[in-house]
Amino acid sequence: MEPLIWCNNTLKNESLQNHLEEKVKLLLQGPLQNYNDYAIEKCIKSFCEGLGYLESILLYQREIHPHKCEISYWHTRKSEYEEKWKEVEKIVLNSINRQFRHYLEFLPK
Repeated sequence: MEPLIWCNNTLKNESLQNHLEEKVKLLLQGPLQNYNDYAIEKCIKSFCEGLGYLESILLYQREIHPHKCEISYWHTRKSEYEEKWKEVEKIVLNSINRQFRHYLEFLPK
């Protein structure tokens, strides 16, 4: 089974999703390479799930989540929308990198 399916569609932001998948690939090539499928699945899901929740909460807090977003409201406030989107992107990117560093530290090499 392809382990990357466990991190597919975790994030709404495409560039962040790509970054997340790259980090998962690095984990698979490094500390996770000698584990069985069950352990890999649980590790990847644990790595990704919280990041998806974080992004979703941040988008809801800023009222730009795709399921809640009022297009007509943001249509005239494009720069404000983009600013909030970039703010969420920065926070989640930092969290992905931080989580990756922690996993590298905690997983046996």
